[in-house]
Amino acid sequence: MDENDADGLAGIPLGEILTRISADADGLAAGSTAAISLAFAAGLVESVARTYLGEGSPASLVAQAETVRDRAIDVAGRNRVDYARARAALSGKTETDDLRLREALDSTLENLGWIAGHAADLTMLAAQLVGKVDPDREPDLESAVCLAESAARVSIKLADANLLNSPAMPLLDEIAEDLRIVVSTREKLDH
Repeated sequence: MDENDADGLAGIPLGEILTRISADADGLAAGSTAAISLAFAAGLVESVARTYLGEGSPASLVAQAETVRDRAIDVAGRNRVDYARARAALSGKTETDDLRLREALDSTLENLGWIAGHAADLTMLAAQLVGKVDPDREPDLESAVCLAESAARVSIKLADANLLNSPAMPLLDEIAEDLRIVVSTREKLDH
């Protein structure tokens, strides 16, 4: 993938993405995989929303999940580029001035905040669907919430690590709050 191609994941087969993650040479690291996990979660919610049995049309519910899915793939690609820029700045392969590193880390933190925030939104959407969809598909909703929780947990872990180099502490608080929302929603679904 070209370093300037932030959209480089959309048409790539899953097997190739997994190979690139394991190669550790493409910038597809934990942040991008968190976004990919969120995309999987959104895909499950989208699929289950199509079985909506409640009043009205499921179109807006489906569209919400679809939007998160598509944007999560974009964020995975963008995070890959931002992470590669940060690694290059740290390793001296490009200009290592503080500004380039700061820009790459800030972009990465923004991506992580987006992932956690949308993980929270997606879990609340999943909770709205419980009892209003094909009952055989409700385990898929619970699985989607677990995937979204994983994405939010990875986001806070990486944000905490990146903040060693950044003063953006309010973002960590926001991500932590998003994780609390996700966990609370999952716990409600577990009961």
